[in-house]
Amino acid sequence: MNIFLDSEVITLDESSPDSKIGELIDLIEPELEKQGRTLVEINIDGVSYLPENRSEFDQKCIADIEKIEMISASVREILMEAVADGGEAFDYLERLALDIASDVRIGKIKEAMERLVELVDGLGWLTTVLQQIALGFARQMMENTLEDRRQRLFARFTEHMTALKGAQESQDWVGLADILEYEFPDIFKESREFFKELQAKE
Repeated sequence: MNIFLDSEVITLDESSPDSKIGELIDLIEPELEKQGRTLVEINIDGVSYLPENRSEFDQKCIADIEKIEMISASVREILMEAVADGGEAFDYLERLALDIASDVRIGKIKEAMERLVELVDGLGWLTTVLQQIALGFARQMMENTLEDRRQRLFARFTEHMTALKGAQESQDWVGLADILEYEFPDIFKESREFFKELQAKE
C-alpha cells in the first residue's frame, strides 16, 4: 500500500488493517487546514474522486488498496484554476441553460428540471468564485474598476438565481425559460470578459 499527499509519501503509524479511507481523510484534513489548504482530488488505484463525494469511497478499506494519491490546493490556487477554466465553464453553462429553456418551451418539464439541478450547482460555483475572488487575485482586485465589475456581476447572478428559483417554485415555465434564454447569456459574456481581464493582469 502506497499513500501520497501532493506527491509525498505519508506513513500511517496507528493504522489498523481495517482502517477506512474516511478515517485517513479525517486525520489529514485538520493538518491541511492549518496550512491553508484543502483536498481537491483523491485518486484510489487509478480512479479519481472529488472529496465532497465521500460516500463513494469513505468506507473503502485502506488495506485493500494499492495506491492512494491525495491532492491539495490553497484557496488562491483553487481560484486561479477556476478563473483559468472559466471560459469552458461558461460555454458549458450557457449551452445547458439554453437547452433547459428549449425543453421547457416544448413541455419537457421533468427533463428540464433534472438538468436545472446541474445548472444551479454550476451557478452556485460561479457565485462562490466571484464572492471570494480577492483571495486569489488580491492585487488585481485593488483596482476600483475590477472590484466594481465584480460587485455588479455578483449582484446580477444573485438576483437572477433568486428569480430562477421563484419561477421554478411558482411553475412559471415561460418566465423560467425567458430568464435562462435572455438574461444568463449576457451575464456569462460579461463574466468571460471579467475573467480574461483578471488573467491578463496576473
